[in-house]
Amino acid sequence: MTARLRKLKWFTKILRKMEVLYIDDDLEDVEIFREELYEIDPAIRFCYAVSADDAFKKLTGNLIRPDVIFMDYHMPVVDGHECIKVIKERNALKNIPIVLVSTSINSKQVDEFNKLGVYYFLSKSALAIDMKPAIKVILNSLCKGEVRNSTTG
Repeated sequence: MTARLRKLKWFTKILRKMEVLYIDDDLEDVEIFREELYEIDPAIRFCYAVSADDAFKKLTGNLIRPDVIFMDYHMPVVDGHECIKVIKERNALKNIPIVLVSTSINSKQVDEFNKLGVYYFLSKSALAIDMKPAIKVILNSLCKGEVRNSTTG
C-alpha cells in the first residue's frame, strides 16, 4: 500500500466521525454545500441552521455538537460577526472551529474575525463553481489538528 493510499484511508476514517454545521439563511446555498460535502464523504454528518438563532438553539440545546461550523456572514437579524462572538463567548462552544463563508470580506474584517478566532475564510463565489476542493483542504487541516486563520476559494 502506498503512503498516499494510507493517508487517504486515514483521512476518510477521520471524516466518517465528523459532524459539520452549516449556518445560512439561503436554502439553495445550504443544499449546494450539503451536496459538496456528500461528494467528499457521504458518512460526514451534516446539520444546518437557517439563522443564528436557529443555530444557538441547536448548539445550546445539545441537539448537535459539530466538529466544525461553516457560517454565512450576511444573515438577517444576527449577522455572522455577532453569531461568532456569541459562540466564542460560550465555554462549551468556543473551541469549535468556525469557517466564515462570504461573497466579500475586506482586510479590516479579516483582521476582526481573526481576533475572534475564525479558523478559515471561504469565498461564497466558490459555491457557484466547485467548493469541494476548498472544503477538502479545510477538513483535512482540521483532521490534522492544524491551527490557522486563512482565506481560500
